[in-house]
Amino acid sequence: MLTIFVITVTKADSSCDSDGWVKHGRGNSCYKFVISPSTWSQANGLCLDMGGSLATLNDDDEIYWMRGYRSYHRSLRKDFFWIGGYKKNDQWLWKGRIADTLITHSDWSVNMPGKTGDCMVMFGDGSSGWLKDPVTMWFKWATGDCSAKFNFICEKSIDYK
Repeated sequence: MLTIFVITVTKADSSCDSDGWVKHGRGNSCYKFVISPSTWSQANGLCLDMGGSLATLNDDDEIYWMRGYRSYHRSLRKDFFWIGGYKKNDQWLWKGRIADTLITHSDWSVNMPGKTGDCMVMFGDGSSGWLKDPVTMWFKWATGDCSAKFNFICEKSIDYK
């Protein structure tokens, strides 16, 4: 008797491997670190044009991966980066491609969210000298003026076939 096993392999679309997108190790998202200072709205529009949205860091695994990735890559360490959080009616939401969702898991820096700024930025590692003791704030979230220009992080879901 001959037994044949059929194994179905789900293959991730190569969209992560192209055009500067990197895959989160265990997640189902790709990220692109865009070095082009833009306002929060401009950054969100550019992410949408690339098939994603500003990054939404929904759990510890994603947050720690992002911190580690930025720590490892020297060119991504020092600058502030826009991510997809924004304030509406005194609530912090993630801006999604289709629908916005309430932020239920956060990584705010000390004294944040602040009273000013309605958009979310991710700190760098302090190497540009913007903080006296940055260690407790490295790669944490803060509020920012939405019209300020920062680099930004886009995220898109991996398409499975």
